[in-house]
Amino acid sequence: MTRNITTIAVFLLASLGAAGQTPITYTVPPGTSCTTTVNGCTLHNLTTTASTITPWGWFVGGTYYTQFDFQIYEGQNAAAGATYCDGAGVYTQVQRPDLGTNYVEWKLDCTSNSWTNGSSGAGEVPSGPYHIVVDLITHWYTQPVVVYRWKETIKVWAINEGTVTLTPIN
Repeated sequence: MTRNITTIAVFLLASLGAAGQTPITYTVPPGTSCTTTVNGCTLHNLTTTASTITPWGWFVGGTYYTQFDFQIYEGQNAAAGATYCDGAGVYTQVQRPDLGTNYVEWKLDCTSNSWTNGSSGAGEVPSGPYHIVVDLITHWYTQPVVVYRWKETIKVWAINEGTVTLTPIN
């Protein structure tokens, strides 16, 4: 009987360890857009169907403080926790002529720091680090705007589809 219990315990620990490595993919909502560039653009109301206590998320990338905020409910402020890629979260751009002349795929890949700041203090979010991968298919268009009394044209990046995937690193 002792051997069977030990085998079950080892199997459960191995299963739980593997489950901890499961990626959580958040989807960028349709209609999200960024002005001038995707670098530093905040992606709000990200959602996931993964079994997690934080079904919502918020992300900003391409700056020194590339950051993902875990949210238990839509628009939660302060977030349930956050994790950062200090200085390593830089987007690369790949032209996508197969989709059209003004289509660009933005990719970001970084490893966050070894801790996750749980701002509510309730421990809802597991500690990092996380491997963060962002993939955004965008197209750009120009839009006239009035700044004070001057007319200018700005570039708007519309996100056609996108994901932010976080994989825990143990």
